[in-house]
Amino acid sequence: MLPVFNEQDGIRRFHDELVTAIRTRPELSFELVYVNDGSSDASLAVLRDLAKNDPGRAWSTSRATSATRWPSPPDSTRHAATRSS
Repeated sequence: MLPVFNEQDGIRRFHDELVTAIRTRPELSFELVYVNDGSSDASLAVLRDLAKNDPGRAWSTSRATSATRWPSPPDSTRHAATRSS
């Protein structure tokens, strides 16, 4: 489970590098779940595009997007995503 907050500029590269690294370990079974934590940038749009082009991945929004809110700590973001799945 990967929390995302205002990562539009780096999330695609991070995703590609992570998937490439994991695929070098064929003995691993994996699922990537990205959790958008109220980003005020285009992070959610990038995650949706990644999900559309790579159907084996999932994304979630842990709460309404608001530029005035601070991001939640990663543990609370993971908890919110776990409850909604």
